This record gives sequence, C-alpha cells and structure tokens, in this order.
Amino acid sequence: MAPNLALSQQYLIDNAIISKLGGGDAPTDENLARISSSTARTVRRRRSNQVRFGTTKAPSNGVGRPRTITPNMLAALCDKLVDSPCMRLKDMVAFLRKEFGADVTRFSILPAYTQDGIIYFGIFEGSTDGEKFEEFLERLLPYCGKWPEPRSVLIIDNASIHHSERVQQLCEDAGVVLLYLPPYSPDLNPIEEFFGELKRYIQEVWDEFEELVKDDFAAFLAEAVRVVGKRKESARGHFEHAGISIEKTLNSKYF
Repeated sequence: MAPNLALSQQYLIDNAIISKLGGGDAPTDENLARISSSTARTVRRRRSNQVRFGTTKAPSNGVGRPRTITPNMLAALCDKLVDSPCMRLKDMVAFLRKEFGADVTRFSILPAYTQDGIIYFGIFEGSTDGEKFEEFLERLLPYCGKWPEPRSVLIIDNASIHHSERVQQLCEDAGVVLLYLPPYSPDLNPIEEFFGELKRYIQEVWDEFEELVKDDFAAFLAEAVRVVGKRKESARGHFEHAGISIEKTLNSKYF
C-alpha cells in the first residue's frame, strides 16, 4: 500500500486538479506526480474522486441511501443551466448521463399556467405519455370555467400526445376551448420562462433542502413549483414576453 500523502503534497495535487477541471493550465499527470513526489496513479485516482464525489477524497462506505448527484455534478449542471436556462428535465438528465454516466431518475412536471400563476400541476416519475396527460387533464378541468368564463381557453403546445380524441372530448365536455400553438414555437409559450425561473430557484435552494432532495425528490419538486408558481408578477411578465398584453386582458379567459 502506498504511503499516505503529506498535507503539502495533497494541497499541491488537489489545486492542480481543480484548476485543470476548471479549464485552467495544469501539468500532465506524470509531471504533477514528479513535482509532488507521488505517482501518476495517485493523481488520476484523486482526479476521479473530484469528478465523482466533488472532493479528491473518496467518501467512507457509510450506511443510507447514496447520493446520485454529486456536488461536482450539480456544479456542472448549474453552469449548464446558466447557458441554457430553458433546459427541460429530460435535457438535464441527458446532460448528467453523457458527462458523468449518472443514472438519474427522470421526473416530469405538468403545470397549468395562468396570468396569476400556477393553478394546478402534476409530477410524474418518468416521461409524460398520452395516458398520463389525459389523467392530468381530467384533474385540471374542474379548475377551469366554461366558455366564456375566466380560464375557459386552454392553450397547449403541438405535441402529438395532446391531439388524441379523448383530449378534445374532455375539453368539449367541460366547455373549455382547446387551442394549439404552432409547431416549434416555445417563444409563444409562457410556461417556458416559468421553467427557466423554476430551475433557477432550484439552484438557489438545493443545499437548503438537500435532505428532502435525497429522501423525496418529487416532494422537493412539488414545493419548488408551489413557491415559484405563486409569483404573480413573474407570471404576468412571462405572458407579456409571449406576446399577450396583460393590460388589455386582466380579465382574460386564457391560460
């Protein structure tokens, strides 16, 4: 077994590793091993720990549920979200799987967004399919009015799962007018900016709710949606950015 590294050796190696992972200049593994009087294998092992665990020291084999997303993965994901704030959950999962080989459970959020915020939402494990969307719609429609009452027009994107006969029949039976956005038009959908704000909020409170994140991620997501979904001013701003004039539609039937 190799001897333990002195603190000075650890400090030298770790700073070089962190600098290199951050895009800075650093010596090769072999040169770093020579400078620090260690081995290239030691350098590679500590770098691997930094990527996997967010620290150059591997955690002890404790009990309890292991954390799927390490601090280093979270930092990389946050950096990615800064550049791409409208990433969907599936995009975040794909990013973590590609960059770190992480097996991350996928959750889907289905929110009903009005100019006053979220009026109803559902959270599902896995991807949303036609059956899940129809079940969500059945639970949503009691929160809607009948045309021409407020909240009597439902505007959704052009996804294929939204075009089933059952979706159209449910809306017709509830007296709700169903409209579809043009294909590939996220700029016309206020929910896209809501998701961007939701993800920024999740970044801000992740550490505070770390235990809940590990124990019940769906509950954590639900709480985040409730908090951000109550922001009336944000909601109205998102609708304005989508081309809907709030001043002219304060009593709007649309959501």
